[in-house]
Amino acid sequence: MLIFGHPHIPAPILHPIATPEEIDHLPPDHIPLLPFDFALANYCLRQGIKGAIWVETIRQGIYGNALQMAYLVSPTLKLAKELQQIADNYLFDARIIVQIDERLLEEAVAAQIDGVWLKERGRVGASFTRTS
Repeated sequence: MLIFGHPHIPAPILHPIATPEEIDHLPPDHIPLLPFDFALANYCLRQGIKGAIWVETIRQGIYGNALQMAYLVSPTLKLAKELQQIADNYLFDARIIVQIDERLLEEAVAAQIDGVWLKERGRVGASFTRTS
């Protein structure tokens, strides 16, 4: 299981961004975390950048995988479980990550989610809100 945001477990930092310029200026140990945006995802794809994308629906998860995002980040365990089943059935290259409170780690393990981004310990701590 991948664990992002824990102070004692080394991992790249998921860094929420909003523009291509922000992506270009990220330190090497940061992974751009995009809001769901086709233009930004295509920018990462064209530049060969390993990125993460915030998804709030199954459709966004399918598109995120098709856009070769390395990580699909879900705001809920319920959505992450659904995405994980689809990812396993269709052999997605993207890994499913759920943003959770550390107290829910065992539930994410039981659901066999690829990874977690711990909310209260996240070094960035930001997330995206639904825009439409």
